[in-house]
Amino acid sequence: MQRILNFFLPIILGMAMLAGSLTAQQFAYSVNYSFDLKDATDAPKLGKLPRIEFPDEAVKKGIDGKMVVDVTLSADGKVGGIEFLESLPFGYEDEIRDAFRTFEFTPASNKGTAIDVVLRVEYVVTIAFEAHDPRIEKPDVTSRPGPVYPLIDGSDAPSGDVSVNVLLMKDGKVRIVSIESELPEAFKDSAREAASRIEFTPATLKDSKRPVTVTMKIAYAFKQR
Repeated sequence: MQRILNFFLPIILGMAMLAGSLTAQQFAYSVNYSFDLKDATDAPKLGKLPRIEFPDEAVKKGIDGKMVVDVTLSADGKVGGIEFLESLPFGYEDEIRDAFRTFEFTPASNKGTAIDVVLRVEYVVTIAFEAHDPRIEKPDVTSRPGPVYPLIDGSDAPSGDVSVNVLLMKDGKVRIVSIESELPEAFKDSAREAASRIEFTPATLKDSKRPVTVTMKIAYAFKQR
């Protein structure tokens, strides 16, 4: 009987400044990992999963996506083989190998005897360009619905702005990153809903015409009529 344990780590955010340029790129990744414990009575105890560095060339070219890696956690407490089931180019594999070189863990065991198990790790990497980056053709926003003014109890209906930070993804989807406002939560919810319905043609790199993800801040003004 197989026992598979699954775990998920939230997105890790950062920003990279390109050398000799005022252009910044944001990057993030989420991690999902699991064990197949069919031969183990006790799961391995993991130290902190290694954080991968983003290869410079991959960042410049906006190379992102999914990587799936099988890492053998050997009975002697050392990392054995590393096999890439899905990968990305421009140095990602080297970064992952380097990251796991010093990974610490307590081996899995079967009735007190240490055994090998395979740790499957899935990295989902996102690299985002700023909308004004000179290397890209900006996304073409074809529909930007306005927010609905919320129903507010009482006579003091507030006015103000809500800023929504979004990622316009290379697959044509909108991802809400954060919302900034001093207005009540109902206004933030209305702005979030409006931003989620934006329709657009993704941005592309000028040299390769490959779709890329961009960051954008959208301001919504709320005024009671």
